[in-house]
Amino acid sequence: MLIQIGIMRIIGILLCFLLPSFVLAQYEASDNIRLTEPQSDDIYMAAKYIDLEARVRGDVVVAGQTIKISDTITEDLISAAEDITISANIYDDVRMAGETMRVNSVIGDDLIAFGAKVFIEEGAIIKGNLTTFCGELKLDGEVLGDTRVFAANTIINGDLNGNAEINTEELHLSGSIEGRSEIVTEHLSLDPDARFYDTVTYWTSNGPAEFGQTLVDTEAIFSEDLTPEKERKTFVSRSLTSMGFWVYYILAAFVLILVFNYFFGNYFEKTSGNWDRGFLINLAYGLIYLLGVPILITIAMLLLVGIPLGLIMLGLFFISLFLGHLFMSLLLAHYLNKRNTTSWSFLTISILALAFAVIIRIFTIIPFIGWGISVVVLALAFGAFAITIWESRKRWMYNQ
Repeated sequence: MLIQIGIMRIIGILLCFLLPSFVLAQYEASDNIRLTEPQSDDIYMAAKYIDLEARVRGDVVVAGQTIKISDTITEDLISAAEDITISANIYDDVRMAGETMRVNSVIGDDLIAFGAKVFIEEGAIIKGNLTTFCGELKLDGEVLGDTRVFAANTIINGDLNGNAEINTEELHLSGSIEGRSEIVTEHLSLDPDARFYDTVTYWTSNGPAEFGQTLVDTEAIFSEDLTPEKERKTFVSRSLTSMGFWVYYILAAFVLILVFNYFFGNYFEKTSGNWDRGFLINLAYGLIYLLGVPILITIAMLLLVGIPLGLIMLGLFFISLFLGHLFMSLLLAHYLNKRNTTSWSFLTISILALAFAVIIRIFTIIPFIGWGISVVVLALAFGAFAITIWESRKRWMYNQ
């Protein structure tokens, strides 16, 4: 079931995230970007600090540390940063991932947010559906569509006009929910001003709760079927089998791909050429890395003087395994670019690498077979790097 749900939803996510970006327009990378001139096409930016102070008639894809949207965007916004502030109207969808995200404007369609803190401020309106996966959600605005919340702490002071599905440890509600609602929470706090206008199905760790005057011509039903211990309702299983997991994965992968491609694009291009030597030689070098490094780590850990070195090697090895499928994706994109008659742009290669990363991730979550695919993918990637490093070492020794 996990595989089926994941594949079906990833298709939708790919259509939403990737297809608009293939119509490439303007790309810019810098430490600080301040956009003050209106744009008539899609824009793509990566910088430490980005401030959009002019209207953009198209999609906006931005990644950085601090991002501020201060003027209108007529199409989609895709954003990944540590701090994101949206204070201007977005006519279409918004997808964002970050540490702190604030919205105090009108979002013309759906909003999907994944991160530590999400603030939908007073006066903000989400005209479509709201989906959040976060540590803390504070919603003071209004959602016209349906709402799905997966959070540790949730405060709802605003109005939810559609149906609501809320999974959270702490829920404080002083706003209103017009549609049917399903609530799973450890602790439920209802303000006297809170209002439910349709059926509430809920579970709390303290058992049935007193809703009192918060129910307007409707009822609240306590359901043991919503108990978090039941796998289909746990936070983790719901997150992993939901669209939010893939949203987060795509946003995070895209940011990492942009960074690696920006700083090490030439190295990936050079390394991808090693695949012309043959499948088996790259696989062999990669398997030597995957099997040999753990042996070296074990030997280092057995020697008391080598424990610090062993710990460092262990950490670097796990990081390399974690990023290996992204390395493979970038190598594939650069390899195809080298074989293409015309050279692709930086962003085209990055988006193609993202598509490869998603496809690889889909296959690697298949039980049993996925493990084999993961080993082959990692071996081919690290095998190509190993050959490059080995050849560089030989040239260095020859020059000495």
